[in-house]
Amino acid sequence: MNVTSSVGEKIREARIENGWSQRTLAGLVGCSPPSVLRWERNYSRPLPIYARTLERLLRIEIVPKGEKEPVDPRTSTDPNTHGSVEFIYAGSTSQGNLGRRGRLMP
Repeated sequence: MNVTSSVGEKIREARIENGWSQRTLAGLVGCSPPSVLRWERNYSRPLPIYARTLERLLRIEIVPKGEKEPVDPRTSTDPNTHGSVEFIYAGSTSQGNLGRRGRLMP
């Protein structure tokens, strides 16, 4: 594996070395196959929980040692994170079928 490989290249090369399809890796990690595709093409980076699982399964380094791991506000228990998650109500609402936005505060 190339020392200067991007995260996506590392994931793809290690997945292929293990003989796994994107669907198989997604099942092992607990994400969707399109997520694996986005990571491999460097369209996005894995969330911390997926990054740790990928590192363990593929025996690669995604978050370099000593680098602070980004906080996922959806799973953080740190009260100083002040994260929020936006969600959209689907279906009919009092405003018709347009849906409405809301915020879920920790």
